[in-house]
Amino acid sequence: MDGDAILQRMLATYASCRSYRDIGEVHEVLTSGDEPPQVWKLRKPFQTGFVRPLSFVFECFVDALSERADRKPYVVWSNERGARSWPNRGRAAVAVHTHASLEEPLALAAGPSGGSSATVPSMLLGLASRWTRGDVRFDLEAVDDIDGRACHRLQSARFGPAELMWIDCERHVLVRRYLRLHSSPEASRRQRAAALADPSLPADLRRDLEQSASSPEPSLTTETTTYYRPELDVEIEAGAFDVRPPE
Repeated sequence: MDGDAILQRMLATYASCRSYRDIGEVHEVLTSGDEPPQVWKLRKPFQTGFVRPLSFVFECFVDALSERADRKPYVVWSNERGARSWPNRGRAAVAVHTHASLEEPLALAAGPSGGSSATVPSMLLGLASRWTRGDVRFDLEAVDDIDGRACHRLQSARFGPAELMWIDCERHVLVRRYLRLHSSPEASRRQRAAALADPSLPADLRRDLEQSASSPEPSLTTETTTYYRPELDVEIEAGAFDVRPPE
C-alpha cells in the first residue's frame, strides 16, 4: 500500500466512525535565525470529543506555560442548540459566540491551538481542508513503533522531512504529526506582530519579542509536533457536549 492509499484510508476512518475521542498535546519550538539563536518552547494540551452527526467539543489550553490552577481553556462545541465557541486567551471576561457552523470557530482556533483544532476535526466533520480537498500527497517511508503500536510513517511528497505523519497501521488513525516551517524576515515581522497582539502570550516571551523588535529581523523556524491518543467508536455521555463556561 502506498502513502496516498494509507492517507485515503485514514480519511475514510474519520469520516465513517460513530464516535471519536482523544487527548493530546502540541509541542512548538520556535528558533530565531540570529546569532546566538533564541529558542522558545510552548506546550498546548487539547482534547476532542465527537458523536455523529454533530455533537462535538474541542478544548485546548493556549497558555500552557502557565501553571496557574485557575487557567481556563479555549473551547469550541456543538450540540442540538447549535455551534458555539468560548475563545478564552487569558482575558478577564470572554463572551460565548454563536456560529452558523463549526467551520469558522475551528479555523479561528487553529493558531492558538497549534493547528490541533483543524487537523482531526476537519476529517471528522468533512470540512474543507488541505486533507479533504486532496491537496496533499505523501510517500510511505517506514513503519515505526509508537507507544507499542506499529505506525506508518508518511513523508510529504512536496515538503519532504519537513512534514511527517504517523498513522496507526491497524486502526488507521493519526497518532503523531511533525511540521517544520521556515519564515523570512518579512514573515517574521508579521508573526511577531500577531504574537504580541495575543493577550495570552507569556510575559517572558512577550518581553523577548518586544526587546528584539528594534533589531534586524531574523528568520524564524517553527517546529510543531502534535501527539494524539485517539479512541474510535467509544461511548461519550451527552453531557460532554453541554459546555457551560464559567462566569
